[in-house]
Amino acid sequence: MKNLVKASILVLALFAFNRAGASAPLIRSTDGNYQYQNAQMHFQIEMPIEWKDKIKVDETENSTTFSYLNGTEKVFLFSVNKLSETDFLNVRDQLGDITVVAHPKGQVLYAEKTSKDHLKGANKDEFSKILQGLDAVIANIHYQD
Repeated sequence: MKNLVKASILVLALFAFNRAGASAPLIRSTDGNYQYQNAQMHFQIEMPIEWKDKIKVDETENSTTFSYLNGTEKVFLFSVNKLSETDFLNVRDQLGDITVVAHPKGQVLYAEKTSKDHLKGANKDEFSKILQGLDAVIANIHYQD
């Protein structure tokens, strides 16, 4: 009985850990890109197929962060965030390079892009190529009501 309880606790702990640190799924779309959908924040985004194994997606209740995987290090690329209109207006001047995606029901959904313009090391060319396509990817974030 003790072993069953320990096994159950271990399974629940591993499930919770995997859910907290899991990447959101990238779903192949018909045009050869990859599509990420966030049902909780009601948006979808298409990314080049070349980004598939190079991007880590981390979700919280009001933010989804897309990071470039530079070996074991995550390098911030952009995030999609949700704030109330009031909070957004209060912090707007403190935010960096942002694009407003939608204004759903008294809230603001916006994307914030990295200020990093290069990366040193072996992956610098790959990172540079991703940065070149970042504006187009952000411009194609679609809000789904």
